[in-house]
Amino acid sequence: MSAAHSNTQQFSSPRGSKATRGGNARSSSTLEEAAEFKLLRTKYSSSLDTLSEMFPDWTDADLLYALKEADGNLEVTIARIAE
Repeated sequence: MSAAHSNTQQFSSPRGSKATRGGNARSSSTLEEAAEFKLLRTKYSSSLDTLSEMFPDWTDADLLYALKEADGNLEVTIARIAE
């Protein structure tokens, strides 16, 4: 096993026992972002399908956060993206 691979293993440890500086803060933040992304995907699934077809170059995450900023209003989201 290479040293680089070994370090990757340390960072991905679910127990965080070998995490480096700030590892726990990053893990917590990443988990919160993943949970929020999952919630937004569930909440805006039908609008996301429409937006994905209209704006194929945008990522799902970008589209979901655009929807969130527009309080879920599809027409407002489309107008803001199109500007």
